[in-house]
Amino acid sequence: MLFRSGSAIKEFAPHVMGETEIDLKNIDYVRQALISVVNNPGGTAYAARMKNLTVAGKTGTSQVRRIGKQRMHISTLPYEHRDHALFACFAPANDPKIVVVVVAEHAGHGSSVAAPVAMSLLSTYLHVTQQHPELVAPIGEREQK
Repeated sequence: MLFRSGSAIKEFAPHVMGETEIDLKNIDYVRQALISVVNNPGGTAYAARMKNLTVAGKTGTSQVRRIGKQRMHISTLPYEHRDHALFACFAPANDPKIVVVVVAEHAGHGSSVAAPVAMSLLSTYLHVTQQHPELVAPIGEREQK
């Protein structure tokens, strides 16, 4: 976590809890599927995609309560009965530098609500890191100004 100035508020070191062997072709298969979600027509996050960054992600919608056979428009439901919108992504897809996860409670669907929020955050990240590339370096490697 960083202050606006780029100085660290708190650094979180990785903690390995365990390891497993996964065939790299399986990892590539999943990565390609996540890229398709965002970048291929018909992907659930395609409408929110960024043209200048390949993002890999997964949309989701968490139903709050059983509605039955007849689906109702979100605007007709009481707030507390509306679905939660979810989207998790990483970018650039083939050399990840950032992960964004959006959970928008009672906001609707992941594709129409959470994915656009994540893309906005990624756009801001791109803008800031282009203006201040030193912020991308690991905290211990940043130049002190």
